[in-house]
Amino acid sequence: MNPLSVTLQSPAKLNLYLHVGECREDGYHEITTVFLPLFDLCDFVTITHQEGTPFSVTAGEEVTLQEEDNICYTAASLFSQESGSSLDGLRVSIEKHIPVAAGLGGGSSNAATVLLGLNQMYGHPLTRGRLFEIAKVLGADVPFFLDPAPVIARGIGNQFEPIPCNAELGLIVINPGFPVSSGWAYHNLHSVRHLQPPEIAGVTKAMEEGDIDALARHTFNDLEYPVCYKFPILEVLIEFLYEAGCCGAHVSGSGPTVFGMCRKDDAQYIREEVDREFHDMVYLCMTAYT
Repeated sequence: MNPLSVTLQSPAKLNLYLHVGECREDGYHEITTVFLPLFDLCDFVTITHQEGTPFSVTAGEEVTLQEEDNICYTAASLFSQESGSSLDGLRVSIEKHIPVAAGLGGGSSNAATVLLGLNQMYGHPLTRGRLFEIAKVLGADVPFFLDPAPVIARGIGNQFEPIPCNAELGLIVINPGFPVSSGWAYHNLHSVRHLQPPEIAGVTKAMEEGDIDALARHTFNDLEYPVCYKFPILEVLIEFLYEAGCCGAHVSGSGPTVFGMCRKDDAQYIREEVDREFHDMVYLCMTAYT
């Protein structure tokens, strides 16, 4: 074992595009999505070693999480099995900032970060490929967070195609403070009529060219329709983001988080406008890959 303590950033993500296809025999849906990491909205995962103490995972205000109810505990156990490394004396502590069950990938990000942190603690016994295989077992979007960067994700969300992003985006993220089950959202996908998705090529072209208006026109989310139907407050939030000056606004993933896109130079003003109404649930994320 190398360091006695490791702290890593665990970012959130947005789905700039999400088209849901057929349900597979394993219960997952085929999807086509664009993942965009949010490095301004992050949890922090700290792994420490203290001889003679039992392995534990805590999150938030020292809530101890057990294997059966936490993906990070499971991630650590799988890492131990694969690497042959003992977890004795290790404590994983997660400082939470990403809302839970919010369509932002917080749990998946935490799990991937635990894998990266343990691999660093033990001197990198596992290759990135082996970590990827563990991540696939943990959840469909966990592999994305091993190396978060703009990608098209296909399959069940774990087949990646990197895409260039030259758009200097301001992103206003609003979480209304209640959870939404992703299983419920997928199950109710066809309960509400909705538009056909635009071609994903419009999204990738707009990102590459840095055309924020075109990106706003092509952003899409199949799951937005059932989630907004069940929770009308989300439509109110989306409309408010447009009124405040965003050129596009949508639900991320299975929600309930909504996000508004704007030009980088307009972001702070729009954020202040939104903050006056929803100050306890607003995040400002600046995304620039140029």
